[in-house]
Amino acid sequence: MLRRADPDRESALVAGARIDVADLVATPVESWEMALRPGEDVQALGEGQFFGVTVDGGSGVLSLGDVACLPRLQELFASCDHDHNLLLGYTEHERAGFAEQERGMRESARAFLDAPGRSTAQAFAGALGESMAGEPHTRRGMRVLLRLAHAVAGTEDPGLPAPVGPGAWAADTGPWSRSLREPVSGANLVTFPAGFGGDPCPVWLGRAADGRVAALVVDTRVVDRPEA
Repeated sequence: MLRRADPDRESALVAGARIDVADLVATPVESWEMALRPGEDVQALGEGQFFGVTVDGGSGVLSLGDVACLPRLQELFASCDHDHNLLLGYTEHERAGFAEQERGMRESARAFLDAPGRSTAQAFAGALGESMAGEPHTRRGMRVLLRLAHAVAGTEDPGLPAPVGPGAWAADTGPWSRSLREPVSGANLVTFPAGFGGDPCPVWLGRAADGRVAALVVDTRVVDRPEA
């Protein structure tokens, strides 16, 4: 389920995700209940409260995965070199922004090389990023900027760097999700933006008539609730 956040921008919010454990046509869901961890009791909740999963405010994503791949994924993401945000990939809007940034860097690099000076150096440093703002004020910094300008102006846009580690195994599974296949166990992990991000999300289990779990739903609390 998606809700457009702003009609004038390429953006939407994922309102929920569902995993079908069974064929819901042959085995329909008869009842829903809150998913609980050991030690959690719905009787301890107040009105409007729920147990759920925590969403990290820095990433704003949720991941649903097969328990078989959990040990391997924990090992992978324990390394700071493996950023779980890579699994989300990039939107067309972001790719266009990256391309525009690359064009600006190349243009300012050529202008700096054509007329080396403090003003052109500052323009090139600004295109590279805020961290380079002080470079035009030192001889060493100017030398670094010249080397960078030659590198930028002498090469075409290589595009986005190829992902490594977990990102290399991820693939788009839809407009708003990425799927990561863990190569050791063969199990998979699906990652998607969690609504507004940073808020906990309730999880619901759908049970068939015989009590078996037939589906699982994560509610990212985007859809407006009717007032009582």
